[in-house]
Amino acid sequence: MNTALKAADDPMAQTLDAIPNLALRLGLCVYDAIYLGLALRSGLPLAPLGTTLRQAAASSNVRLMLP
Repeated sequence: MNTALKAADDPMAQTLDAIPNLALRLGLCVYDAIYLGLALRSGLPLAPLGTTLRQAAASSNVRLMLP
């Protein structure tokens, strides 16, 4: 199977491919963008400690778990 086709069918590959754009669009470091991308993909809440990730998650309609 063609590698490009395999990646196009893999939801995790699609999530990882979107990370750089997510980081640039929301002003996040790649590390935080990965967490946000996984939360967006899974629909699970995020428990961010940093303000930037918390604001990006809120603006992306990701549920937050705050202390």
